[in-house]
Amino acid sequence: MIRDYLVNVLVRESLAITAGREAKGQGELFGTVEVLQAGELYEYAVLVTPLAEEVLGIAQLYRDRTEAENVFDELKNQWGWTGFTTQDHQRCQILARIVALIYNWWSLFTRLAIPNRHTEATTSRPLLLHGIGRQTTHANQATLTITSNHAQAEPIRRALEGVSHLL
Repeated sequence: MIRDYLVNVLVRESLAITAGREAKGQGELFGTVEVLQAGELYEYAVLVTPLAEEVLGIAQLYRDRTEAENVFDELKNQWGWTGFTTQDHQRCQILARIVALIYNWWSLFTRLAIPNRHTEATTSRPLLLHGIGRQTTHANQATLTITSNHAQAEPIRRALEGVSHLL
């Protein structure tokens, strides 16, 4: 069993607060508090793990873990995947799958528009959805014109043109 501990220690003069958090389902926490008599507030983060990786490798593992947890946090808090009020399991399952499907479509669309980073719904929806669209047809050819009222209209235009050319 791997035991990972993350202990945060806040220290100021005669006040010492220890807040510890551990990996779910693990044993008890331990930590040492250093109390300073004077000076600035210091915060220490200590990770104790039996992994044989180097420090940079462990840091990358925790960044990857955080990124995976952020996806579930985003699904729960920004896409309404927190829970459903019906007692019918089948309806809940269908609705959860629809939310996951829409989340996947939106994630693919935003990754096409902004390929170098992941954008959460709270920032990407206002960024990419604040626009007025108009479709015109002439000579059997349809043209979609989007006018953005956003402050970052020019970068948004370039991103949407990139998606348009790719599709």
